[in-house]
Amino acid sequence: MFIHMLFILEEELEELINKAKNGDKEAFIECVKLVQNYLFNIAYMKLNNIEDANDVIQETMLNAFKNISKLREPKYFKTWIIRILINECNRFYREKYKRINLFNKIIRRSDVNEIDWGINTIEDKLDSKMDYDLMIKELKPNEQNIIILYFGNRFSKKEIADILNISINTVKTRLRRAEEKIRKKRKEG
Repeated sequence: MFIHMLFILEEELEELINKAKNGDKEAFIECVKLVQNYLFNIAYMKLNNIEDANDVIQETMLNAFKNISKLREPKYFKTWIIRILINECNRFYREKYKRINLFNKIIRRSDVNEIDWGINTIEDKLDSKMDYDLMIKELKPNEQNIIILYFGNRFSKKEIADILNISINTVKTRLRRAEEKIRKKRKEG
């Protein structure tokens, strides 16, 4: 019965995507609803700002809608739209955040409570989130993507490989390097 339900869901998704490919905006919105939590989590982890994350998601949806005809297999919709989102986050970051110095970025942070870091006090949460953000920002963009997808969104290494269109061995190598850099920074701090 469970396999039958999955088959029905895949058929429904394929039907929605085919409608979206023919210009049906409502069908496209239904497809996006299926992945909206992933999109927000990834955008927020990359940009550390709710408004910026929402802006990037909006751009992602526009780009995805314009290019839905390029999606070959409906079963890869989630991977495809997440890849678009990551590209939009990277573009947004290059255009906006490189111009902001680190001090101003930390001072403006008002959304610390959005992620539960398993810490009791607000001050400790702020310190831990800022430490994490600072460590992540020191990584290369390709390492940041993997850390955010793996730890922030709990994607498997295989799913990350599919999303980023790289081999699973590349994911493992970049993840290991990023973890080593973070451990080294923690020891130095």
